[in-house]
Amino acid sequence: MKEKAYQQDQQMSIALSCSNRQSDSPYLPGGTITGVHGRWRGRVKDSGHDKLGRWSYQSLLGKNGRFLTVISVYRPCSGGESSGDTTIAYQQKMDLIDANRSKENPREAVLKDLKDFILKLHGKKHSIVVIGDMNEDTTDESNRIARFL
Repeated sequence: MKEKAYQQDQQMSIALSCSNRQSDSPYLPGGTITGVHGRWRGRVKDSGHDKLGRWSYQSLLGKNGRFLTVISVYRPCSGGESSGDTTIAYQQKMDLIDANRSKENPREAVLKDLKDFILKLHGKKHSIVVIGDMNEDTTDESNRIARFL
């Protein structure tokens, strides 16, 4: 996918994330893309994804040596890990098991790990923008994601 995007627009920088899980189906949901285009491309100093494929990011160098990191996140739906091996929740549950984190809920694990990543970036004085599909109402204070944000 990255090569295809680059063929279309050589002024683009992208970071992708997806699960490394194998499936019998050609359809494997989930994954993210974080992209920068045009004059901003030259400001990208770091990019990547988390090892479980739940988010991608790009860090741009701004004025006065300040960094802005844009993180694109996909958080699985509630209860999805029991819906079959093609769901992102199931993929993430299996990835957590492989990482010796079998007792963790994928929806909570992504927030825990994302918080750790953001705190690491804050320690380096980065400003942070988080975008994504959190599969929860971010405006309802009773929801976990609203409290997280």
